[in-house]
Amino acid sequence: MKRILFFCLGVVGMLAANAQHVVHEPNAQPNWSVLNDQDFSIQYPKDWQLDQSGTMGSNFFLYSTLEGEGDSFRENFNLMVNDLREYPGMTLKELAEGGRQQIMAMITDVKIKEFKEVTTKYDHYYLVEYTGKQGNFDLYWKQRYMLTESGYMYVLTFTAEEGQFARYSEKADQVFNTFQIK
Repeated sequence: MKRILFFCLGVVGMLAANAQHVVHEPNAQPNWSVLNDQDFSIQYPKDWQLDQSGTMGSNFFLYSTLEGEGDSFRENFNLMVNDLREYPGMTLKELAEGGRQQIMAMITDVKIKEFKEVTTKYDHYYLVEYTGKQGNFDLYWKQRYMLTESGYMYVLTFTAEEGQFARYSEKADQVFNTFQIK
């Protein structure tokens, strides 16, 4: 249980520093780049920068381009994967609730916008959306928590400045919808 708590803290810590078996038909995006890992794949706009250096324990970060001199925050996606096979009884709901508790404890002025389980023909995940302050930024986070039948938890997160979220929302959903666990 301590390991899960530390993982949840790590996810929230990564977000702060950054100011089920899921199978679905990929939603192909023409002229987008593809990250095709042995365990997952995701598509993203060609002008976004891919960082697979392991920053803050992530599998990857995808960074948008800055939009001029006044823009100081790069909207981004990141993926965290944790091996939870030592905890075979943990449910997706319990993991998402643990993540929400950590968000509430770690993010300044946090407001949970949405917290719900989503099941479609191809996907099963928890959707968590929230706003809060990190440093000088008012941010908006959108996350999908996924748990594979083999015991791995995936947390895919999109982070934007709160005032820019609506502008990026459609593109973010397109990226989310291309994510596939193999």
